[in-house]
Amino acid sequence: MLETQQSLNENINVPLLRKISIRYTNAYLKWTFMACFFFGTSNFLTGHLSAKLGVEGGYPFFIGNLFSWMMYHLYIGIENYKTFDSFWNKETSTYYDVHTDKFRFSYLLGPILRGIVQVAVFFSVFITMEFAFKAGVNQGIIASLFSTSIIMSAVIFYFLYEEKLSQRHLFGLALMITAVVLISIGKPASQKSTTLTPSEQLALEETQAYYLTLSIIFAIVCGIILTINGLVMRHYVKYMHISALQLNNDGGLIQMTVLMVLFILRVKEKGMYEMGDLFESIGASLLSMCANVTLSQAFAVGLGGPVQGINNLMSLVQTILAAIFLSQIPTLLQNFGLAFGLVGALVMCGVDKIFWFRD
Repeated sequence: MLETQQSLNENINVPLLRKISIRYTNAYLKWTFMACFFFGTSNFLTGHLSAKLGVEGGYPFFIGNLFSWMMYHLYIGIENYKTFDSFWNKETSTYYDVHTDKFRFSYLLGPILRGIVQVAVFFSVFITMEFAFKAGVNQGIIASLFSTSIIMSAVIFYFLYEEKLSQRHLFGLALMITAVVLISIGKPASQKSTTLTPSEQLALEETQAYYLTLSIIFAIVCGIILTINGLVMRHYVKYMHISALQLNNDGGLIQMTVLMVLFILRVKEKGMYEMGDLFESIGASLLSMCANVTLSQAFAVGLGGPVQGINNLMSLVQTILAAIFLSQIPTLLQNFGLAFGLVGALVMCGVDKIFWFRD
């Protein structure tokens, strides 16, 4: 007797990460820590590209999106062919209802929303990083301001899904808010030069302060977008039973289309990218895809607020990489802010649960 459509979707449509995560009580910790590592490394590459080329440094992201989408659906096709002797089968399609013999547009809406949010995240992150570079601030420090999404996620997930936060979670959120304040008031170190007159030096400092303000504003905007991103991931992975892999790969088609058009226009105007920039952009794209897949799983099995909080550790990864490779040394106040954010994230997941590999 044939299995139900939902069972077929779960067995053949490759929600592999969900199958694995069921084995662990605290699986969201594993997925979130992996996501923050992928995001931190991807954001470092993004920051380097934005400092060199601006937003257009990310246009080659579409190549990584295309590669990931093709590999995923090739795997799906092979699995379907082994079972049904065809590369596509209605009974295993997420977007097709065999009972009504119609496409399920409510399911198709998931990747569409995910794609729109993905484009918004792309531009907000690149613009934030570009302004942070112009302000002379370590880009990882500014990226920690994305943690504003923690507060919004905790509130929204509380009202939508009745996810009550413990005192430990609230204390962790308070530490994260403190981190945002410290980083916001921490001015970048002045780039003094003996070749500049006092008036020129003052103008430089004012310009840096201006770009710092813009980078903070766009970082907070990015935090709002990331909150929406978390809602989309949670709803469609956990409640609509769409594979995290499929949601992010199919959603990536929208970003791929937008960036491919911009890539073609940029090449026509300025010529082809340097090979190194292309590889760096594609690498950042693939890392971002891995981060989004693992984060989707974290949202599916964990609490929204804590997941966002722990994922903020990506700023620590990016800060360290930026300090080592780009010589962007944070100020003392910014380091304190980063430390508060780190402790806040660890408090939210529980010190006793940090050693997640002991499960």
